[in-house]
Amino acid sequence: MRSLIESLIDVGSGFILAILIQLLIFPLFDLHPSIFDSLGIAAIFTIVSITRSWLWRLVFKKGVNQDLIKLNVQLRKEIDELSGSWEKYNETRNKLKKKEEQNLLDTFCKGGR
Repeated sequence: MRSLIESLIDVGSGFILAILIQLLIFPLFDLHPSIFDSLGIAAIFTIVSITRSWLWRLVFKKGVNQDLIKLNVQLRKEIDELSGSWEKYNETRNKLKKKEEQNLLDTFCKGGR
């Protein structure tokens, strides 16, 4: 909702500025449009501006999505590597633990004889 309000303020302020600039600047170039002409010109520029902004957003969003996909693939690879390392660690730990237990058992059994 906030981005909708921001967009409406952005477009609305641009529309108002376009009309004001036309009323102030056009006479310097000996152009004297009526207020209705200024509204029409501002509307055309506003539509062009909205279209331009939308197209640039699509371009950048596509690039961001591709970057996120690459990052996701990279993270999955790293997670798989870490999972494999963790499994190897646990296997080694369990083997050592079994050896320790066997050594303790052997020591205990020898001591008991």
